[in-house]
Amino acid sequence: MNTTLVSVCSRWAGLLTPWDPGCATGFHLYYFERQQQWFINDRFDASKDEALAYADASDGKLPVGKMMWSMTDPDDKTEPTGEAELKLSLQKW
Repeated sequence: MNTTLVSVCSRWAGLLTPWDPGCATGFHLYYFERQQQWFINDRFDASKDEALAYADASDGKLPVGKMMWSMTDPDDKTEPTGEAELKLSLQKW
């Protein structure tokens, strides 16, 4: 499995979920090839089909800018609970 791993830190205005990190320092953004989706997760495990949020991307491209992401229950990261508009931007450090 080919997986890209980066740290995510962005303000998610209006995102009201139990796991809302404000600034998602320490969260992971990675492409899960088997599902053809980008995952946002609190830990990295390339063997599990579990994410706090995910976005479809059959072409593998990172969805930069405002986009609807599917959200899951933090206690069961396979159970969808709805959608939230997230804005993802890349920044140089």
